[in-house]
Amino acid sequence: MTVYLHGLGHFHPENEITNAFLEDLDIGTSEAWIVERVGIRCRRTTLPLDYIHATRNRDPRSRARSASRRRASTSTRRAPASSRSCTC
Repeated sequence: MTVYLHGLGHFHPENEITNAFLEDLDIGTSEAWIVERVGIRCRRTTLPLDYIHATRNRDPRSRARSASRRRASTSTRRAPASSRSCTC
C-alpha cells in the first residue's frame, strides 16, 4: 500500500483562553482545579473572547454560526479549542 502525503499545515488562532479567563467567567471552576485535573494552562480559539465572555457558549448553534463567520473572514479551518502549545 502506497500513501502519498501532499502537504502539511497548522493554524494557531490568535485568541488565547487562559485558565484565569475561565475562572473569571464564574462557571464553577478555578485555575488550580483545571491544572490539577487536566494539566492545561491555556487553549486557543477562533471565537472572539468577548463573545465567550458574554454567552459562556450556552447556545451551540450560535457558537457554530460565530465560528463559521470567523472562519470565512480568515479563510482557515477552525482549530481545536485546546492546544498544549500555548505560550502561557
